[in-house]
Amino acid sequence: MTLDRIEPNIVVGYVGLETEKHREQIQAFGRMASKLIIRPNVIWWGSMQDFGLPRYFGHDLAKWIRFAVDQGAIGFDFDGNTGNWGTQGLHYYVLARVLWEPKIDVDEVEKDYCRAAYGQGAEPMLRYYDLLEKLSMELNTHEKFDKQHRFWHPEAFAQYYRQENLERLASLIESAKKAIGNADPGALARVKMVEEGIEFTRCTRDLVLALVDVKTWQDWKNYKKQKDVFTQYAKDKLLTSWTFTGLPHNYANLWYSLEAHAEKLVKQRLAKQCPPPPADASPLTADESTVLLLHFDHSPLRDSGPLKMELPGVKMKLTDGQFGQALSCWDISTVDVPLPKPLRRSRAVTVECWLRYDGEGNKLQCVVGHAGRSFLSLPLSAMTRTTY
Repeated sequence: MTLDRIEPNIVVGYVGLETEKHREQIQAFGRMASKLIIRPNVIWWGSMQDFGLPRYFGHDLAKWIRFAVDQGAIGFDFDGNTGNWGTQGLHYYVLARVLWEPKIDVDEVEKDYCRAAYGQGAEPMLRYYDLLEKLSMELNTHEKFDKQHRFWHPEAFAQYYRQENLERLASLIESAKKAIGNADPGALARVKMVEEGIEFTRCTRDLVLALVDVKTWQDWKNYKKQKDVFTQYAKDKLLTSWTFTGLPHNYANLWYSLEAHAEKLVKQRLAKQCPPPPADASPLTADESTVLLLHFDHSPLRDSGPLKMELPGVKMKLTDGQFGQALSCWDISTVDVPLPKPLRRSRAVTVECWLRYDGEGNKLQCVVGHAGRSFLSLPLSAMTRTTY
């Protein structure tokens, strides 16, 4: 059955506005229904996708709203207005004004905002937003930029927030501060809100680039250090108050996205690289509680513990390890190690080991288990791609 017309007492709701596909579907619904309500996610372009960093595309925003109104939209419910005033304040103002008067001149709205917010600094701040809009539109049309805002592409992200662009934006902010001087404390404070957003952007950009550059375990350490820098920055700047500042309130999206991307990078790039041991690391040694000590660095297997137990017949395939050689588990399903007699009567033993897990998902089910109380069983098939 084909539906050609929807009854006039029914209002059709639609989620989306910012892509060509969205607008084609809105147009199709507009031909069938006389009343539409649009629920866009477009403001999330400046929030979830890039963690509340500076973004502005007010002219496109106005154009899309006018389009929806022409198709019969009688109401809008914009998601993503998360209060990032220093980085996206002009967006919120343009959105409110255009929703009230769809055909309003966006250039005049920008001038009104800058005049009211920045006083004598209005002219350089207008140039700031003009440059920011150009950069934002370049990012919006980047081939890797996800128009559904559910995923992020750090390479595209880093390209448009590179140092050169941040310096250009920062120079315009500095010009606005000089134009205001000490004559208007309120205007100066609002310019500094924008400046705080650039500082946040630089710190975030450095963290993202450190993650993108991870190719070795040393790079991973560098990323961890940069993450510590950002963590301290967040404690000092982002978590000190709930007042209006130039800093984003939704920085938690940064942690979620970075951790997901970090896990992916570790699996893809570092899985077959042996991570460096701690600076003070050394092979496990026997102590007063040790009964059996297996370094898995020799074939046949030998006991390095106090009993120096003979382990006949336990042969292994070796590979490079943290300290000399190590057991390779690529082609082995299980290693059964004979237990000394005192341990055969034990209900439990404590096991310590160095382990590098190269598998995927949750396949690491069991490292060591009893096998009939006569053997320690190493079920290596459950630890695919593992090296001791």
